Amino acid sequence: MSPNFDLLRILYSKTKSKKQKKLFTDKIKLEIETDNFVKDAAQLALIFLIKTQGFEKTLKYYFNQFSPSIKQYDLLQTIHKYLIFEYAKLEEKDLDLLEANLESNKSAVAEKVKATEKQNYGSFYLEGQKTLYRILNDISDVRYDRLSTELFENINFEINQDKEILQNNFDTLGFDKNLGKSLDHIEQQFLISNNEFDYKTCADHLRTFTAAFIKEVAITVSNINGESLNNRKPHRYLKDIKFFHGSKEADFLQAFQNYLSASSVHKLNSEKEVVRTAKNIAIEFALLLSQRLEQYKVERASRPH
Repeated sequence: MSPNFDLLRILYSKTKSKKQKKLFTDKIKLEIETDNFVKDAAQLALIFLIKTQGFEKTLKYYFNQFSPSIKQYDLLQTIHKYLIFEYAKLEEKDLDLLEANLESNKSAVAEKVKATEKQNYGSFYLEGQKTLYRILNDISDVRYDRLSTELFENINFEINQDKEILQNNFDTLGFDKNLGKSLDHIEQQFLISNNEFDYKTCADHLRTFTAAFIKEVAITVSNINGESLNNRKPHRYLKDIKFFHGSKEADFLQAFQNYLSASSVHKLNSEKEVVRTAKNIAIEFALLLSQRLEQYKVERASRPH
């Protein structure tokens, strides 16, 4: 079948005008429509149509002349094989179209099976019915696999574990309860995002979260030290009292906040991978500083007054 298919494709590619291509395609369709049905030739013709005309157009052509017959079931097996081996090439609308057509023909197929169950060739119709249900099951499997991939590629179990630890730290430190809730909101927003504007919103929420977190840290530290922030910026205050481990850490945090601001303003920079990475950095850096703050409280409390 493969050499014959390659030859057909070469001949089709050498056909120049649209009229000639249509004549070529119509000739191929005769292998499917003829009463003198040859299984291998018809299956080859169907694959050729899928490859040259597209799955959607070929599927509509196939089901427009579908009836519960041995010939059509042979072709249905070809569609099933294509689904199994080429499912990655099929869009959701292709699966919808295939599923809808199979569902609409289930009753006719069942009636044919019942009418022929006591005849010698009845097993062919029963096998055709089984093929129909196998395809429906495989469509469900493809959708499940795609959904699983989409969900789990967005889930980093280590990051999620750290996020839970961070949220517990917020409670221990007495931080604003909305801070922990905002992390959940960012996570949910990221999972349902599917365009640049959605990711821009995520980047904006991350920027707000990071700024609010640094402010909570600065307020807690100033309270421990018996001081008031007054009009000092939280980041500057923490840097001045050397809460950060070196100027590079302080500079990194400032650069990260600037980056989030730029990403939330310029939508073209707020792509999926950019936001995913920024979200993970925000969680891990916040966890680092929250753990440091806990240690800071212990150390200050143990100092003699």
